[in-house]
Amino acid sequence: MMNLETLVKQAPTEIKKEFFYRDFKKGSLIISPTQKIEHLYIQIDGITEVYNQNMAGSFFLYSVDEGYTCFGEVELFYEELKPLNVFAKTDCRIILLKKESVIRWMKLDFEFNMLLFRYMALKLNRNSDKMAQIAFMTVKDRVLYSLFTHHKMGDLETLSKEQLSIEACAPLRSINRAVSRCVDEGFIGYLEKRFSICAAEKIEAYLKEILE
Repeated sequence: MMNLETLVKQAPTEIKKEFFYRDFKKGSLIISPTQKIEHLYIQIDGITEVYNQNMAGSFFLYSVDEGYTCFGEVELFYEELKPLNVFAKTDCRIILLKKESVIRWMKLDFEFNMLLFRYMALKLNRNSDKMAQIAFMTVKDRVLYSLFTHHKMGDLETLSKEQLSIEACAPLRSINRAVSRCVDEGFIGYLEKRFSICAAEKIEAYLKEILE
């Protein structure tokens, strides 16, 4: 099966004419859950981070994707499904392709169909694996995970202990103990009811180890 890079480079001329190239700066939001997906997003350069949200409202890192990949392939054909948050971890270049052009490409190239189906299956499996991993984390680890995710999404200052309790699926008493441990271990700060991150690289390494 051809990879996405090969398919993009060998796309039919009439499809290539429909490619709209867009550059996203590091830290910018590429896709949000509030927007309607009307294009297939084909990442051709850079690194992106994708975040999902569980039933409790907690965001978790769904994937980190480098180089060629795509987003919106499911939402494009199922409008009731909300897209995930996609952020540019580095400067990124994305090809936007309208739904009508995607369908036309699918009719012209069976390999492109197969690749889209493969991405859909991969993402569904990845999502269930991530949810299972987080479910077995300790309260402290879920708290740290939630705090770090909000830090990366840029809304940590608005996070309350009550919301953290909901996201980490733990009573407030347990949240207080977990927060105290994280402060004592130098991961985070908590002052005047506001959280802050003290050691981002240390947290990232710690979470990577427990989620592998």
